[in-house]
Amino acid sequence: MEMVSNQTRVQEILTGMARLVPGYKSYSVKEDLRSNDTLLRRITAEALRGLQESIKRSKSAYLLSGDLATVGELSRLETECFLVESEYISAKRGYSAVFQENQINEDKLLQILEFDRGHSEIVSKLSLLASKDIELTDLGNIKTVTRQCKAALDQRANLLRGL
Repeated sequence: MEMVSNQTRVQEILTGMARLVPGYKSYSVKEDLRSNDTLLRRITAEALRGLQESIKRSKSAYLLSGDLATVGELSRLETECFLVESEYISAKRGYSAVFQENQINEDKLLQILEFDRGHSEIVSKLSLLASKDIELTDLGNIKTVTRQCKAALDQRANLLRGL
C-alpha cells in the first residue's frame, strides 16, 4: 500500500508542476480528447470485427445446408464490414500534435468527439447482430448498419476537413 500512495503522491506533484508550464493545460485537455476519439473509433472497429465473426459462423451453417446464394451474400457483407472496420482503424486522429503540419483546433475536436459519441447507437446495433446467429432477416439490418458506419466516417472526415 505504501508504494501505491508514494506513486500517487509523486504523480500529484508532477501534475501540479506541469500545470505551471504555460500551455500545458490546453495541451493536456486536447490529448485527453484525442485519446477518447481514438478509443471510440477502436470500440466501433471491434464491434465490426465481432459482426464479421458472427457472419463467418453463419456462413458455415448456410454452406452446410447448401444455400450458396446466402453464403455469397454473407461473404459480400463480411467484406463490407472488413472494409469499414479498416477505415475506422486507419481514420485520421482527431487532433494533431503541436508540431504537426495540419493541426485541429479544440472546437473542431469537440465537434468530432460529440459526433463519435453519436455512434453509441450504431455500436449497440453492431453488438446485437454480432451476438447472434445471422438469419436471412438480418441481412438488411447488417447492410444498413455498415452503411451507417461508412456514412458516419465520411461525415467525420468532412468535419476534419472543415466542410
